[in-house]
Amino acid sequence: MLRRLAVYYSGGVMGKRKNQAIRVASTMKSSSKKSGGKAAITFMSKCPIPKLLTYNSLIKEVNKIDIETVYSVKDQFAPYIEDENTSGCFRDLREYLPILASFYLKLQNSCKHAMKWFEMKWFEMV
Repeated sequence: MLRRLAVYYSGGVMGKRKNQAIRVASTMKSSSKKSGGKAAITFMSKCPIPKLLTYNSLIKEVNKIDIETVYSVKDQFAPYIEDENTSGCFRDLREYLPILASFYLKLQNSCKHAMKWFEMKWFEMV
């Protein structure tokens, strides 16, 4: 799943057709047994590279991810927007930061050096 998400988001979110082409190109090769057929790419003898999820399966998995509340820029800031082409969405940091902090604390417990890049001393921040 993580490998498939990395392919999907590499170079920005890509469309369905390009995504399917990359999926096939990264896991399949031309078959020597069938003309015009495809065979799985193998890493070692009889050790195929795992196939990536199909686009539809990937989108189902992405839609299952709970990203909490997302607000519309147009709805929230309509009186302040002068350009009618302004659009987009955002998350309220007051709701998001506790979730993010919880994630990093769980990550630190499971992987000892996961937060090494946060190694700033607290007294230096004050």
